[in-house]
Amino acid sequence: MKQALELFGSLKVDESWTFEGFRRKDITRLTNSYHRYPARFIPQLVNRLIKLHSKEEDFVCDPFAGGGTALIEGLILRRQTLGVDINPVAYLITKTKTTCIEPHKLEQTISKVFTKLDSKTHNPNSIYRIKNSSNCARIKFWFPEDNINELAHILSIIEEVDDEDIQRFLKCGFSQILKKCSRWGMQSIKPYVEKGKEIPKPMLLFKRHIKHMVKKNAEFNKVLPEKVRENIAEYAQVHLGDCRNIPVGDEQISLIVTSPPYVTSYEYADIHQLTMLWLYPDTKFPEFRKKFIGTQQSKDPPIKEIHSQIATQTIEQLQQKDGKKGYKDAVFNYFAEMQQTIEEFQRVLKPKGKAAIIIGNTRLDGVNILNAEVITETALNIGFKLSKVIKRRLPDGAKFLPTIRDPQTGCFTSNNAKQKEIVYPHEYIVILSKP
Repeated sequence: MKQALELFGSLKVDESWTFEGFRRKDITRLTNSYHRYPARFIPQLVNRLIKLHSKEEDFVCDPFAGGGTALIEGLILRRQTLGVDINPVAYLITKTKTTCIEPHKLEQTISKVFTKLDSKTHNPNSIYRIKNSSNCARIKFWFPEDNINELAHILSIIEEVDDEDIQRFLKCGFSQILKKCSRWGMQSIKPYVEKGKEIPKPMLLFKRHIKHMVKKNAEFNKVLPEKVRENIAEYAQVHLGDCRNIPVGDEQISLIVTSPPYVTSYEYADIHQLTMLWLYPDTKFPEFRKKFIGTQQSKDPPIKEIHSQIATQTIEQLQQKDGKKGYKDAVFNYFAEMQQTIEEFQRVLKPKGKAAIIIGNTRLDGVNILNAEVITETALNIGFKLSKVIKRRLPDGAKFLPTIRDPQTGCFTSNNAKQKEIVYPHEYIVILSKP
């Protein structure tokens, strides 16, 4: 414990990893702009890590694939890539972003879809299906009646597309517009009804965004190495599943590069509920929430002992403070599940393979939650060697990573929140090496 604490306490910021001055167009280049995703790491950061710690044709994995940035950069750099995520929305986004569709074929199909959207009236069967789903009340809560009808119409036309890749492409675009044409506040990541919000009609939003995606697909095709583009299904593997069960054999991966979820910061099931309501309408949200690492939902601990004295000390401090809030149990489960994840990293990495984990620390109920130190200590106790730790400053105004946390709940909140605490001015890149 002392070794890890002293190491992190002595670190100085390496400004070469700050990437100051990047604009939104820089961090949403190519297919990254298909769909928003909270707290994603920037492409330039991942690109640099992949170049430093792997070579062409190496197998690179992101077990918390999220919005797919690591896979996109890996493909550009001619790496074989594997992404895993428990979230169906993350799977949809990553699979779409890493699938390059022949541009002319895509343009022709999209033109036909737009013609159908303009010529056909609202499909009553599709509207009936949505309005009779088990989560119909939630849909009506978030969307005006006219928008429900129009969205159901768009979705029915999408589902008529035979090509699986193009249908997924259209569903990804459909998912992206849902927040804007709902009552959900545009400045909030968390579920929040914005009173007086001007809610646009979905059709124009959908067409505009699909046209943008078509353009970015063409750019992606041009940037990809020819061998990758022609064998994209082999170079880009995306799986819906648990990061503690990566679907490869032992010692297959050369580099893991990932940014795990942070404890109690997000309830991804809630953040992506609009897409879940429309594309997976029979989702049982209470059970769905419990699948995520970092959730505050009550569930049984996966293991009894954590191989980190820092984690044990943190949980003891929370136990003295939080009473019935449940933070202690949530933090224990988080560290326990991350320990299982690191054990899986050890299984799938080749000898001398590396894991680059990007993570930050925070405070919860007045207690320092040293995520980076705990993960490092846990990994060392499991058998990894520590190659390097980089302390990077998050650039001012970095809208792609929230820095405001509610001091009572520990959750991320909007920048205009009355009660707020600045968190994550820095984050760490922990680079582990398998002996």
